[in-house]
Order: sequence, then C-alpha cells, then structure tokens
Amino acid sequence: MLAKRIHFSLTILLGSLILIVLSVGTTTAADPIPDYIAQVNATNLTNVASDLVTQFGPRHWNTYSPYVGSNCAWSNIAYPKSNVDMAADYIKARFEAMGYPSSAITMETLPRNAGRNVYVTKVGSAYPNVYIDFGAHYDSVPGGPGGSDNASGSTAVIELARVLKDYPNRYSMRFILYAAEEYDIQYGATYFGSNYYVQQALARGEQFKAALVMDHIGWQNSADPNDLVNEISYGDAESQRIAGIFNQVRSDYGINIGFRTDNWLSNSDTVSYWNFGQVSVQSEGGWRTYRPNYHNCGDTVSNINFTNVLRIAQQNLAVGLKLDAEGSGATSTPTRTPTGPSATPTNTNTPVPPLSFPSTGVIDAFNRANGAIGTSWSGRTSGYSIASNQLRLNSQGEQDIYWNATTYGADQEVHVTLTTIPSNGTEMGLVLKSQSNTGVNPGLIEVLYKPVNKEVQVWTFQSAQSWVQRGGGIPVTFVNGDQFGARARANGQVEVYRNSTLLGTFNVTGWPNYSQGGYIGLFMYDSNSAVLDNFGGGTMGSSPTATSTAISPTPTNTATNTPTNTATNTPTSTRTNTPTSTRTNTPTSTRTNTPTNTATNTPTNTLTSTPTNTATATVTATNTPTNTSVPPTATETSTATPTNTSLPPTATETSTATPTNTSLPPTATQTSTATPTNTSVPPTATETSTATPTNTSLPPTATNTSTATPTNTSLPPTATNTSTNTPTNTSLPPTATNTSTNTPTNTPVPPTATNTSTNTPTNTSLPPTATNTSTATPTNTSAPPTATETSTATPTNTSVPPTATNTPTNTSLPPTATYTPTATNTPTTGPTTPGTFTMGETNILSGDDSGNGNLIIAQQTNLPQSGAIQSLSFYVGTASGRLRLGVYNNASGRPGTLMAQTAEFTPTVGWNTQNVITPVHLTAGTYWLVFLAENNSLHMRVQQTGTAWDYSYAFGALPNTIPGSPASGNYHFSLYATLTEGAAPTSTPTNTPAPPTATHTPTNTSVPSTATNTPINTPTNAATATPTNTSEPPTATSTPTNTLVPPTATNTPAVGNTGWLSPSADQAQTGGDGNGYQGNPANAYASDGLLAVDTNSGTNTSTSCTSTGKDKHNFYNYNISIPDATIDGVEVQLDARADSTSRTPQICVQLSWDGGATWTSAKTTPRLITSIATYSLGSASDNWGRTWTTNDFLNANFRVRVIDIASSASRDFSLDWIAVRITYH
Repeated sequence: MLAKRIHFSLTILLGSLILIVLSVGTTTAADPIPDYIAQVNATNLTNVASDLVTQFGPRHWNTYSPYVGSNCAWSNIAYPKSNVDMAADYIKARFEAMGYPSSAITMETLPRNAGRNVYVTKVGSAYPNVYIDFGAHYDSVPGGPGGSDNASGSTAVIELARVLKDYPNRYSMRFILYAAEEYDIQYGATYFGSNYYVQQALARGEQFKAALVMDHIGWQNSADPNDLVNEISYGDAESQRIAGIFNQVRSDYGINIGFRTDNWLSNSDTVSYWNFGQVSVQSEGGWRTYRPNYHNCGDTVSNINFTNVLRIAQQNLAVGLKLDAEGSGATSTPTRTPTGPSATPTNTNTPVPPLSFPSTGVIDAFNRANGAIGTSWSGRTSGYSIASNQLRLNSQGEQDIYWNATTYGADQEVHVTLTTIPSNGTEMGLVLKSQSNTGVNPGLIEVLYKPVNKEVQVWTFQSAQSWVQRGGGIPVTFVNGDQFGARARANGQVEVYRNSTLLGTFNVTGWPNYSQGGYIGLFMYDSNSAVLDNFGGGTMGSSPTATSTAISPTPTNTATNTPTNTATNTPTSTRTNTPTSTRTNTPTSTRTNTPTNTATNTPTNTLTSTPTNTATATVTATNTPTNTSVPPTATETSTATPTNTSLPPTATETSTATPTNTSLPPTATQTSTATPTNTSVPPTATETSTATPTNTSLPPTATNTSTATPTNTSLPPTATNTSTNTPTNTSLPPTATNTSTNTPTNTPVPPTATNTSTNTPTNTSLPPTATNTSTATPTNTSAPPTATETSTATPTNTSVPPTATNTPTNTSLPPTATYTPTATNTPTTGPTTPGTFTMGETNILSGDDSGNGNLIIAQQTNLPQSGAIQSLSFYVGTASGRLRLGVYNNASGRPGTLMAQTAEFTPTVGWNTQNVITPVHLTAGTYWLVFLAENNSLHMRVQQTGTAWDYSYAFGALPNTIPGSPASGNYHFSLYATLTEGAAPTSTPTNTPAPPTATHTPTNTSVPSTATNTPINTPTNAATATPTNTSEPPTATSTPTNTLVPPTATNTPAVGNTGWLSPSADQAQTGGDGNGYQGNPANAYASDGLLAVDTNSGTNTSTSCTSTGKDKHNFYNYNISIPDATIDGVEVQLDARADSTSRTPQICVQLSWDGGATWTSAKTTPRLITSIATYSLGSASDNWGRTWTTNDFLNANFRVRVIDIASSASRDFSLDWIAVRITYH
C-alpha cells in the first residue's frame, strides 16, 4: 500500500507541476539536442575505429591474429581466442570505462560459435519495456580488416553510448554491437547476430519503438572526400516517417551532409527487424554509389571518411532523441480528456487474443493403401509414396507437390508433421500461395527447414525474379514428431511456427503475388527418406496479427487517466520540493562522474536525508483511481476522449486533508559523494603493472609491457603490448672447439675482428628479432696450402692476406651476437609461454547422437597457433563401453598421420578429459580430432555443421593412418584438445671435437665479418700431423684447415605470405558451352563490384567438377614473387554469387603449376547464394596435395581454373574477384 500511495502522490505532484507550467505559459524548456550533438567527439570516433581495425581485424570467429597493413598479411600476434571474441571484450571494457554498471551490459552468446552480441541498456522512465536501439555490426569478412565495413558504424554506436549515458531517456535505449552479420559468407545465415537478438528480445516480451542501424557509414557519395552523404533505407510507413526526421534534423541542427532514401534495399541488420515486423531504418553512407576496397584487404582505417562518420552519428543521435520525446504513436504529449471520477471506469483498449495455430484442420492424413499418393496431389508426385499410412519421400533433388483440390484465400496457412527428419537433409519445405498446382512457375512462397543447418528460411519464386531469400534464417532444431507450420497473410507477412509456437515473422512484400491467394503444398530438396504425416491447411479465420509483431507501446491514456478534479490540487510544497530534488541530483551526478571517466568509474551514491514533501492538503476528490501501468501488448491508437480503464477495487484511494511526508525511492534522490570508487577495468590479454612491475621474459612474439606508474583504467591491451626492452637471453651454440696440445700462433688481424679462443662462454642477449636457426655442421675441408710453410720444431707466425681461406678461420658474429665457444654444448629447450588454449568444440552442443560403435569419427578443426598438445576432452550424454581419443594431421582434406592419442578409458557422463600418451608439438594449421567408441550405446553431443569423416574400425589403439574408404558428413561433436603455448622444443647437438693427432698447431685467424657470412656453426677438428718444412711446393705436406661452409642452405627465413594477389589475364577453356565467363571476364581481376558473368552455365545437369559438360575458365598472371623458400599453403578467394540457390550452384577450383597441362584435385565452395559473398578455399597450411617450388608460381606456369557446376544448365554465375595468397617459410 505504501508503494501505491507514493505512486499516487507522485502523480498528483507531476500533474500539479504540469498545470503550473501550463498556467505560467512563459517558460519553454530548451531543446537539449544541440548540446548532445556538440558532445560527439571526432577523436573518440577515430581512436575506437582504429583499435577495432588494427588490433582485431579481421573480426571473424575463425581468426586468431590481426592483419598488418593493407595486404592481409598476418601479424606475429596470436590471441588466446578468436578476433571477434577479443573485440567483444574490448567493447565491453569501453562500456565499463564510461561508468555503465556490469548489470547494464549484456554479452549475448550466439549459436554455432558465431560470436557474441554486446549491448548496454539504459532503462526508460516512461516506457521501460519499449526500446530505441542504436545498432551496428562489429564483425568483418575474413578477407579484410573491416574498416568502413563496419568499424565505422561500430565506433558511432560506442560514442553515442558515451554521450547519452546520463541523458534522461523516457524510452529504454540500447546501444548494441551485433556479431555475425557477415556470417552468411560461410553458412548462408544472413545477419545471424541481429536476427538472433531480435528473436530473443521478442521472446522476452520486449517491444521496439525503432532501431537505428549504422553500417559502412565511412564511405561518402563519391571519390571527393567532401561529397558527404547518408542514404537512409526504410521499409514500412513508420520507418519512412523516421527517414523524414533524418532529413529534417539536418536543417534543424546544422548537420551538413547530403541525404537520400531507398525503400526495402537494406543489406544489413535492419533486415532482421523487418523480418520480425519491427520498425527499423539503416544509415548506410554512400555505400550504393561509392565503396572502394569493399570486403577486401584495403578496407583499413585510411579507407574511412571520419567526417562522414561524425555527421551520421550526430544525425542518429538527433533522431533518437526526437523519437524519445514522442509518446504513444508519433505525438509527444497524448491528449487526455477526463470523463470525471467514476467507481467503474471502462477501458476501450482491450487486446484481442491472437488466433491460435493452426486454425485449420488436417486435409490429408495419408491413411490409405501403400503406393501412389493419389490424384488430389499434383507436381512431382513420383518422388513420394504412401507407406504405413504416412507420406514417404523416395527421391533426391527437387520434389515439389501441390494439393490441387482447391485454391485458398489471401490469408492462408499450411502445416505438416515431420515424422522422420533426415539429419543430413537439405530442405523440408512448405508451399504457400502457389500460382500453379503443377510447378514453381509463375510463383510461390516456400517456408523451409534445413536439417543440416538447423535453420528455418523463407524464399519466394517468381518468373521474373527467380528465387529470392526473404530476410535471414532463424536458428531452430526440429525433432521427429514436431509440427512444422506457416501462415502467409494478405499484408505480405509470413509467420513460421513449430508446435503452435511462433518462431518469427518475415516480410515478402517484395514478391509481386504477396496479396493474392493460391495453392498450398510441400517442397523437399535432397531429403530422401523423410517421412511426413497429417498434412493440413487452408484459408485461416479472421484474426489480428500475431502478438509477436505488435510493436507500438500502449498509449499513455490507457495506463493512467487522472480525472480533471484531481489535477486542481496544487500544494505550494510540491513546487518547492520537487524542483530542488531534481536540480540537486541530476547535475551533480553528471558533472562528477563523466569528466573523470577513466579514474572515477563508479561514484558511490548516497541517499539524501530530506524526504520529499508531497502534501495533499486541498484534495477534495474521494474517488481517484490509482495509476496502474498496463503492459504495452498491442498496437493501440489514442483517441481524443479516452475511456478510463476498469481497475481492481484496490484502485481507489481516499485523500485526507493532512499532508503526508513520503520518502521517495532512493533512485529519485541519489546524489554522488565527493569520493568516487576507483574501479580498474579488467584487461583481457596482459596484466596491468603494479607499482613494482615484474619483468617476465616472454617469447619474441609476445613481449611484456611494464610501466612504473600503472593506469587505474586499463583497456584491453591486446595488440599494443610491444615493449622489446627485455630480450630473451639465448645461449648460442659454440662456433669452434679447436683443442691443440701446442700454443696456437695468433696472427695479427685488423682491429675490427672480435675472435677469441678461451674456454669461458659469454652469454650475449640477442634482440628478439634475430633468428639464429642455422644448425648444419659445416664440412671440414682440407684445403691445399698456398704460402704457409711450417717447420717440425717451431710453428711459423704467418700473416695471412684477408682473401686467403686456407687456414682455419674462426669467423666472428656481428658485434651484437658474439660469444666465445666452450668445449661441450648442452642441449637447450626453446622458450615457452605459460598458459593453455584449446582447439575444437568446447561448447556442450544441443543434439544427441549414438550408434557410433567401432567407427573412427574424425571432425575437422583449426589450430590458430603452435603449441604442445596435453589432453583431449569429450562430452558424453550416456556412458557405455570404452572410448579412445586422438588427433591426426591434415592430408588433402582428410585425416593424415596420427599425431597423438589417449589410452583407452571408461567414460562417465559429462566432460571426460584424458592426457595424451605422448605430448607432441603441433604447428598452426588444420587437424582432425577423432574418437573411437567400443559400442553403439554411447551417447554424445552433436551439431549438424562442420566437416567429418567416418571410418569402420574395430575398437583398439588408433592406427598411424586410418585405412578404408570413409563416409563424409556435415556435423561435429563436443570434442576439443588442450595445448600449452610455446614454440617447439629444439636441441643443439653436443659439440665434440675430434682428438688431435701428432702435434697439430692450427693458426687462429680472425677475419672481418665480411669475409664469411656464418652466424653460427660447429666445425669438427680434423687434425693431422704437422708437415715438414721443405723447399718443395707444399702440396705434399700441407697444413689442413677448417673451412666453414656458409649456412645459406639451412638458414630458415621467417614465415610470410604474399598477401592477396589479383590476376591480369584469363582464358575460357574447353568444356560446357565453351565460352566460360563470356560476360566481361576481366571484371574478376579486382574486388570492385563489377562482375564477370557465366550465363546459362554448362550443357548438362551433372554436379561433378570433372564433367566435360561444365563451363571452365582460367585466370593467371598473378605476378607472384616469393623468395627461395618452402611453400606452406595456397589459398584461393572468390567473391561470387548465383542467380538462384536452386539446383545447388557451386564453384570448383583447381590449380596448375605447368601452364595448365596438369591440375590439382578440385576444391568446391558451398552452395552459392544470390548476393555476392566471399568463399575461401585452401588454407595457409594446405598445399592442395602437391609439393610446390617457387618456380611453379611464375606467370608462365601458375593457373587457377574455375568450374561452375549445378544440377541445371540454366544457372548464371557471377564473379567479382578471384584472388590467391601463398604462405611460405
């Protein structure tokens, strides 16, 4: 009751204050927007974008090092987790440094290891459950550092979160950075991160006022950097209204930037809001007219026009605050016309319950004799049969059938029971509004479930448009027995259901027939053995739109309608107390906290001691209903005379003549104290130094940062820890071990020589960049003497000319790395870095699998950095029998040689971690994690993504190489390896000099370092008898000399790559229709949006890369320059698309090293989608089954061949760029 009285008193207080302001009529609140616009800081925008690009680009779920420069060359930094995860931690730290409490920051983990959405929420005072989103995706494509796309939009969102931190927002505001916007490049899951976020938000009951999305806003309108522009993409009428506000704020607040709009053309996260029926607009800069270095290596910080970014950030801030000032609908102050006090008010805004799904019954239960499916069905009926009173799919490929009994209305639905779902099925689809009952022409809507990807998608077909995907996919897992259903409404909204639960809403108004009726049916693709039952559907009954699409908040008048007679109560105390509280609390918090953001992150809030006096001395009404907030569940429109809502009996309060002193909740009367609490933001990659820093010797690739004065606020220093003040002390191997029984005669040499001949080694610290990798033992060559003669009694001191190399020469190292050899070397181990990291799937996956006894199942994984494998871990759902785990290297896309395995063990439910029998060092690259189960009753966790091979093999020790022919699949299990960081252990061989014979006296001659370029060598003494002095030529009795062989053949260069290189020549090859990419093939030389086109590709329906009926095209003259080195891997990147995803369009790639006479085996892209996407084949450790030489990459020899395949001869393929990158050491 106390809370209600406080609420009641506050309502009177606010109402009285409003009347006072209206009565005076001479004071207008100043517009706060110009002040906030002025706070948007260009330096902050530049700094954050630079961090995202240089420290974490490419921000991708499967990369672990940043690029250096504009050629996509990898740096020597290796992160413990993916770049996109490191960037997520960085963004979180930025929010924390602004002073946002941890409770306001959300790290939303996406399925499929796709990354994390990161957002901070400011709860609104008037509409806490209705959100204004400021959003941008922060991930990038794997083939570029992601500057303008989309560090530009990300930095704008982060900056607006800082500027608006203390803004008194009425609607809740959310500043969100989406992951996995570019996820479709690998998996076709368009705008995956934002799609997941919107779906989850609606499931929580949240509503959206609007989403303001910013993507690639760093591009202006043209090459002129002063030609600034912001193009706004909108969808429905409300988003078009908001687009008009973007135009208006330019003149209202002097934001100097060009402006244009487009309708439904967004190519970013705003589509995710549209798909669920929510209001969203996208700021996209000049992307449509000017986008240099789009999705490639040149999209660096220098590719961003930060003036364009600044103006668009200011625009979005102004529009967001304009929207926040609005009430229900588009007005800032809803009109209220009270009807007078009433004991039983009436509410005119009564939500209508949504129509349940399905609203139609079963029209075919398939309860009939086995055989043909019957004449009520048409289309490809031969692919189906009735079996055991169910519908069974018997064929692969496209299998579409239609219920031909009748057409249904413009609001229609369809549903079916998925009795058996093939785990590797491609599409299980429902047909709505088909314009034909025999085939896809002239048009239809297909709602499909992809078992292999665990995802629902919506597509449309129309003769002029071909297949078009509408929005992104919804991650969901159907199990056997689930009902799959969909509705298509006359307004163009398509709803998808699982077991009567709404999964999401898609907009198909871009399809010409969306408002019409049509046939319903089924559409299967490559889902042989699927079993269906209880097909139903028809015209649905009249009903409102499903509740999940209701987006507007409940009008203010339905929440609390205070009658007029209560608004006349204006106690004097109200006017003096409330303003004092406001002016004391808010400015103090703002002025104290924000300016000292990095040093005083969390001010301590203390309650004031003065309660608010809410006197009601002149109240005369005895029947004032309590203000009760009604949840905004439906789209309502305020009328001029709203009707009061009927409230429970407790809603009536009787006011008395005695003023009540009520203490308001602490949130209304908090002030900051003078002493804020210093909170150190936790770093993510290195430790923050204390007053006495600890110097830790790290390997050259990861150096320490150690400062004497630590900073209280430490942002993640992941890529800036580059101090090289403490090099690693590395003991070099000795160079010479001549141990003679006589005293050597030292020959005077120039003073630059630094050769010594003592037995005390000197440890000299080499700089971290030095790579003393020569380990060869030079050949001891007995050279014929020239002019040096010695007698048997006394050795002769002979001055040797600098060019002579007959006498043994101990060649000194450069002054930075000299030392004196010892008689014996001790083997040394390479440096290691404390800590561990993992390779594989560390999540507990949702799927369950069994029946894998006596199978070696191998799943592909990537090792981002070198390390020593210590253990393997496997998650078990139901334990049975014995288990063995292992890891194999990669050989042409399959498991190669066994690297490590565990002993056999009896598993238990949960994670099972077993040490490997022998820890081994693994270099970065592709590997295969395997398990071998003893019986079929062992259950494990699985997900239908990835690459896997199954081999039949009796339980026991894992073989060195796996025999037999495997079966392939697209899935992986909860299985990972744990490794320790560090380079491979290396041993230096013991230097044991050969014992001298007779009385050999070598002459130690130090020569300038220019004479022999030998950094480290271990000569072997081969002493013989001292020759006798004679007048004859010394050829018969020579003094043997130790001649050090230059180590040029064994020096190991640093690992490097060529960066992405483009071709400059091409040629169509024989095959298919013989013309290859007949349309502008040279457009594939650069990533510029200009396309090479292969129209009506091929002459048959084969999907084999070796078919002679497929179009082929060669690209060459890549101008590859590689030093004399070992080739580690070859990568090919294609920016490509197809005109339709139907008939599985893919591109095969082969490589030639002899001008096209011989080719490697082909590698194949996934199914192409209808928008340009980047596909990468090969890797930095994949040699395509060949040992390459540097000459193989000369222009005369190296060729890349593309082969377009589909189960149709009418597919069109488009190629924007075909690039190669060679990794070597």
